[in-house]
Amino acid sequence: MPRVVRETFVQERHHLSIGISSTRIESVKRQHTRKVGVRAYDGRRISIAGGLGFPDTDLLWKNAVDGLPDGIGYPIVPQTDHVESLNNVGREFIQSELAEEIQIILSHFRSKYPDLIFSGKAHFENYSASLKNDSGLDLSFSTPLFRYVMRFKQRNSCSIFDGGSGTFGVNFDRNSVIKDLEQGCSGYHSFAELKKKKKLPVVLSLGYENFVLRKVLENLSSVSVFEGTSVFSPKRKELELSPDFSLLQASDSANTGFKFFDYEGTVNPNHSLTLINKGKAVRFLSDRLMAGEYGCMNSGSAFRGKYDTVPSMGLPYVQVASTGRTIKEITAGRDAVLVLMVGGGGATTDGQISFPVNLSYLLRDGEVVGRLPQINISSSVWKMFNEDYMGCSSDSLLSLSHFPAVVCEMDVEPI
Repeated sequence: MPRVVRETFVQERHHLSIGISSTRIESVKRQHTRKVGVRAYDGRRISIAGGLGFPDTDLLWKNAVDGLPDGIGYPIVPQTDHVESLNNVGREFIQSELAEEIQIILSHFRSKYPDLIFSGKAHFENYSASLKNDSGLDLSFSTPLFRYVMRFKQRNSCSIFDGGSGTFGVNFDRNSVIKDLEQGCSGYHSFAELKKKKKLPVVLSLGYENFVLRKVLENLSSVSVFEGTSVFSPKRKELELSPDFSLLQASDSANTGFKFFDYEGTVNPNHSLTLINKGKAVRFLSDRLMAGEYGCMNSGSAFRGKYDTVPSMGLPYVQVASTGRTIKEITAGRDAVLVLMVGGGGATTDGQISFPVNLSYLLRDGEVVGRLPQINISSSVWKMFNEDYMGCSSDSLLSLSHFPAVVCEMDVEPI
């Protein structure tokens, strides 16, 4: 009888949320969740039993082992002999302290922008995760994380909201939070014109570049590559992108608060793996099961699943490699569009994308000139990261954390 490996995944969150309405604190909520999953592997199947809070893990183990005969096919040997721990250190809040900080921030916005009404939510959490088994795997990660999503409207506006911005980071700093949130409203009362459709540099940050990168990542999936449906597939004429474009699967845990291991316990060297190097796809997204099926490298991308489900490949946290220039240097004196808030949008199977932008600003020499009217931006993903790719900035649009901007030429048209 094959040896049965015991593995335990634990995830814990202490979460504090503050609701804001009419530029004042409306609600304060606290939540503590702890989830435990115990896995049994026998080299052919996997069985998992889960529980909330502090369950009896020996009982969960018994239930998992009892379920092996009817378990899910999983002919994989679990990770072994890797011990690593990463603990981000940052300010921790009690409820009254965070409420006081948010009150000070709101007071600043009430005073400086009396014609605007602000709403949104501020979140602070302590997150921890661990994955251990009896074959020498022992991984643990913990981090504080602060997030603030802000919306605003003019007092005489009939809209639900007119604009917004946000920030996040591991280390809270009040002045940085104010600076980041002011991106959305500091230039709101200055206006810039765009009278006709133009092809302009578009600055994508605050997560919107991920809307575009999703199509790239879908085509980097091992399944689509080796089944021949990906633009990067050897079965087709392999697509090459701009030699200035490189894409990495990288947790950047100290900056993002994203754990450095996946649900299967894979840890990439230096917590980073190059997927696209100078425009050419060199690695494909996979989990351990896919790597075995297609004979490719395991990229450590098993990010889909829950504490009590079988790990499988999901979209990882990725970073575009910096091209070593600031936003001002990348745009090189040209007018550019800074995207801050989008409303919907979509992408076709062949990579055409289009989405309306509710809030954007015209940049000139890296500085805000004024608010643009509502616009629509569109392009092809494969053009954006090829002939229309301008670079990834060395500077960040956020002060609370390093969050570079991707700059590409796109079609920009007033709505």
